[in-house]
Amino acid sequence: MPDATPGVPETLYVNTTATLEFVDSRFPPSDGWSAELVVRGAAVVTLTGSAVGGSRFQFEVAADTFNSAAIGSAEWTIIVSRATPAVERVVAAAGRTSIAEDPAAALAVPGGVTTHAERMLAAIEAVLERRATTDQQAYTIDGRSLTRMGFDELVRARELYRRKVQTEATLAARGLSRSPMKVRTRLA
Repeated sequence: MPDATPGVPETLYVNTTATLEFVDSRFPPSDGWSAELVVRGAAVVTLTGSAVGGSRFQFEVAADTFNSAAIGSAEWTIIVSRATPAVERVVAAAGRTSIAEDPAAALAVPGGVTTHAERMLAAIEAVLERRATTDQQAYTIDGRSLTRMGFDELVRARELYRRKVQTEATLAARGLSRSPMKVRTRLA
């Protein structure tokens, strides 16, 4: 099995610099290999690797590489190539990452970082407030129809998310994670 280290983290952040390293004993820069990192999500970004010490590549993620439009899940691929002795182009590694909001910007917002439950509760409450002026449940235009959630469904959803926000606040007050921890185990 070759020695391979992709060096792409689970999360990359908007407006944040990062240095990523790729090491694979099958494709050392000293043997003429070059590398590029392609990140495909809401946007496609290609970074060219710099050879470091003849045995690894470094990818520099500039602060402006990802913007808020790129937030979400993404797939990454490291492609290595060389021209001699014959033209070769190989997918050396691949995986998934996510592009997340700039942590510093999130903390600068009054109230700090919001969770999914907090954002959903705010959205549901905004819909309920507007419902007083837009009470049409369903309509059709050019053969396409739209049916809105009913008032009762919205109220139930609001209560569900209120409970989730309260649970998160209780956990945070105790110094615990605001979101439930998932533990994956393998039974032999």
